[in-house]
Amino acid sequence: MIKINLLGEAKPISTTGLKWLVGGTLGLTVLIVGAVSFCLSLKSQIEDLKPEVASLKLELAKLQSKTKQVKKLEKKKEELNEKIAIIAKLKRSKIGPVRLLDDINMALPKQAWLKKINEKSELMKISGYALDNQTVSRFMVKLSKSKYVNPDMVDLVQSKVADYKGVKLNDFVLQLQVFYAGRKEEEKSGEEAVESKKEKKKKK
Repeated sequence: MIKINLLGEAKPISTTGLKWLVGGTLGLTVLIVGAVSFCLSLKSQIEDLKPEVASLKLELAKLQSKTKQVKKLEKKKEELNEKIAIIAKLKRSKIGPVRLLDDINMALPKQAWLKKINEKSELMKISGYALDNQTVSRFMVKLSKSKYVNPDMVDLVQSKVADYKGVKLNDFVLQLQVFYAGRKEEEKSGEEAVESKKEKKKKK
């Protein structure tokens, strides 16, 4: 009896491709799970940091606010100091002319008489009569000692002989620079310091 196998010989099935597919799937799954875990961990860290970030922002805002307040206070202080300086200068300027005129009167020698006093832009002109040139010189020296006069700018701009009621006199004109607010405080402080040193030396 003859038997015919229509199915042919049974061939072994290859599992190589299946293994690769399963391995690739598992690897991809692990990779995805790892990525998801990393993302979740990162998100958790971000969430944990949010309160700290908010706290830092609040602290920064407070510091910025304090800085602005300090700057405003410093600006107000500067403005106040400027106003105080202006007020002090105005007070000295009001007193200055009176003191200067008093100094001029005190400096005027007995042998001299004033005719006119003009002042413009801190330049004062004093015109008058004197018995002689020496009298004018003494007047200039005394004027230069006034704290309202620049000692380096006391100049004789005119000196001539004039007849006044039958008497020959020296007709003079002086020009000087004046400071109605007085000389700088630094100069005054410097003079006081020198005087203080002299006193200490005397005591020694």
